[in-house]
Amino acid sequence: HLWHAPTNHNLPFPLLDSLYRDVELNGYTIPAGSHVIPLINSVHMDPNLWEKPEEFRPSRFIDTEGKVRKPEYFIPFGVGRRMCLGDVLAKMELFLFFASFMHCFDIALPEGQPLPSLKGNVGATITPEAFKVCLKRRPLAPTATDPHHMRNVGSN
Repeated sequence: HLWHAPTNHNLPFPLLDSLYRDVELNGYTIPAGSHVIPLINSVHMDPNLWEKPEEFRPSRFIDTEGKVRKPEYFIPFGVGRRMCLGDVLAKMELFLFFASFMHCFDIALPEGQPLPSLKGNVGATITPEAFKVCLKRRPLAPTATDPHHMRNVGSN
């Protein structure tokens, strides 16, 4: 291993490490103790790894049978010993949130609005530029768990 976690963190734990020995890289010497911040976005946007990385293509992550697949170079939660411990929980939470959201709303751009940029604002994380959407509540079929359908359960 070339790095170790510093004792005081100014960034979230997996984002900041320090080299424990000098490293030679492309003709440059990076001295021991230098902070190293992995640029995960540079992997995700590398045209040598992804065809047209700037395009939104869900097909990169879904096979022809509709099953989710994880491409080798997709590393949103890091890799190795410093990989985020909460990645499984985060994926479950994201799935539940978006499944519920998509179940309840139709989502569209306001008329005449272009698609938002995929570039985003780069910082410790990448956040999207502000954009507007229209949410239209979907009519939901009543279910057995709706309170007004259960009012007589257990009563005489």
